[in-house]
Amino acid sequence: MNKTTASVLALGLLLSMCTHARAAQVVRSRWVIVLTLIDLSTGKKLEERKLDPRLQFDDLRECKSVLSLVGPIASSNHFGAVLTCRKV
Repeated sequence: MNKTTASVLALGLLLSMCTHARAAQVVRSRWVIVLTLIDLSTGKKLEERKLDPRLQFDDLRECKSVLSLVGPIASSNHFGAVLTCRKV
């Protein structure tokens, strides 16, 4: 009887550990490039949107390296645009 009880308890513990392992799905954060449009006369944010969904990066360094290739965005007298990396 003791061996049977021990076997059932061991099996129960094993199954519960497998269940917890499946439930704990690790989701890593991603980095995306965000375009922010600013009204230069008031300093207010007009719009903010993520660029192409295919431009997602695992690492902040990757995202910033792409931004360095793009360089600064030309702005007019009234509006400015800024590209930044943001964690999602």
